[in-house]
Amino acid sequence: MRPHADLRVLDPLRQFLDADADRLRGQCDGQFVAADWLKAIFNPSFPYRLVHMVLAAYLTTALVVGAVGAFHLLRDRNQAGARVMFSMAMWMATLVAPIQILAAISTGSIRWSISRPRSWR
Repeated sequence: MRPHADLRVLDPLRQFLDADADRLRGQCDGQFVAADWLKAIFNPSFPYRLVHMVLAAYLTTALVVGAVGAFHLLRDRNQAGARVMFSMAMWMATLVAPIQILAAISTGSIRWSISRPRSWR
């Protein structure tokens, strides 16, 4: 094992990080600082990220409601309300989970098309 790291491995990483650095305005102690937070948040990927996070909230809520319904069904199998709660939660999770996967894929693809280095376009 060599005592020193091979610095040639870091060159492509450094080029990747420097490729779009001109889009960011300032630097502070070696860290990038966004010049305009509204542009940083409301960029072209914002609608995709919003849909992805809303679906994630729906899916999480459905799973929590389903867990509560399952807990009540374990305590007493004859509770009609718990059956309805569990059934609705599982149907919601069944419908939202595939849509969430598609939203995640579209979020990743739009982020990649926006933020990849110019030399890769």
